[in-house]
Amino acid sequence: MKSTHIDPIFTENADGSVTVRGHDFTEVLRPWGHPEGFGASGCHREPYNGEQRPMFLSSALRIHGGRDHATRGSAPCIDRIALSVPREIRQSIFHLPQWSIELVQIAECEPKAFLRLAKRNPALACVIARESAMHPLWGARYWGQHLLGRKENDIARQLGLGSRCASFLRKIRDETLCSHGYLDLAISAWKQPRMARLLSHVEVVNLDVMMVSFNCWQLVQVCPSLLHIAANNHNVYSTEVYETVEHVSQIRKTLRKPTWPWRRIRNLEHLRKIRLRAESEALAKGKLSDVVYPPPPVSPYSEWMWVSCLSELKDVGKKYQNCAESYHWRCLSGDVAIYVSRRTSLEDTVIVTLSRLRGLGSWEVTDVLGPHNALVDEPEQSAVRRYFLEALEEGGAE
Repeated sequence: MKSTHIDPIFTENADGSVTVRGHDFTEVLRPWGHPEGFGASGCHREPYNGEQRPMFLSSALRIHGGRDHATRGSAPCIDRIALSVPREIRQSIFHLPQWSIELVQIAECEPKAFLRLAKRNPALACVIARESAMHPLWGARYWGQHLLGRKENDIARQLGLGSRCASFLRKIRDETLCSHGYLDLAISAWKQPRMARLLSHVEVVNLDVMMVSFNCWQLVQVCPSLLHIAANNHNVYSTEVYETVEHVSQIRKTLRKPTWPWRRIRNLEHLRKIRLRAESEALAKGKLSDVVYPPPPVSPYSEWMWVSCLSELKDVGKKYQNCAESYHWRCLSGDVAIYVSRRTSLEDTVIVTLSRLRGLGSWEVTDVLGPHNALVDEPEQSAVRRYFLEALEEGGAE
């Protein structure tokens, strides 16, 4: 059968631009310094954030982010377009997750001012790029010429966010949180009633801070320390504080008690104890049929299943005839994590118990057993212990 696939055709134009023609698209890529400005005409735009996505140029900008030489496999004419962007600009934007074309277009207006902004406040630079992408009729030059060179507070004010939002965005230290969804969440959290004042006192903005301030803003008014505990969560994508607060709130509503009577939480450990007490009370009153345990120190995957809740723990005890259910309260408090190997044969199953060393804050492998608490062969036991210890050393443990 004849293939309908047609390789793209690259045509270099007299003005330095490159025309890329494919089966169902035609793009014109312009280099840095072109009379019409750097950019791409006729390329695909993402419907959810307006980002320009030319077929080859976006990836070329990331490939050449910190290098001035061509890479094998790239079309030479596309490399030339990417390398026309000054190296300092490429280095400042290649690690940002989205809007690479818009960021370069804005930078072309005022390169030095853009470099200062991208270094000091990359999230604010991405907000400008997002506005440029969402309002393409105005063009990127409008945003670059009108905003670059101003003070950050003035830029935020011109974007309709309020002057103090600039310092809030500066606290987003992890640049992966500068993508479309996370930026929207951060700005929405900032706009919640009376949250701007409280968020101005937070040292770091991570995903947990965004979730707590957006979804639990009423509770945060009563208990602002929740924000600071969330900010101390070193795992950028962890939402443990938000999940714990939401879980405790729902349990207390079920028990017909005040949703959140606490005005100050000392630390994350204090919050975990509150969750443990709430779940214990709900279990005792028959209001909670199952309990989900805190996140494990080692992420489960295709070889190992993590026992994540009380019903799974009961199943392990019943299926393998052991005393797994006796570990419930220690699993609930986050002091024990139990893993079961994913194997087809019942006799070959291995059950591993990890225990937290309270004084040191680290974890250790305490048990490696088979069904009916049978001993596991020494070579396999050593291999299992080595796997979990290496996983913990790589950052799996708290």
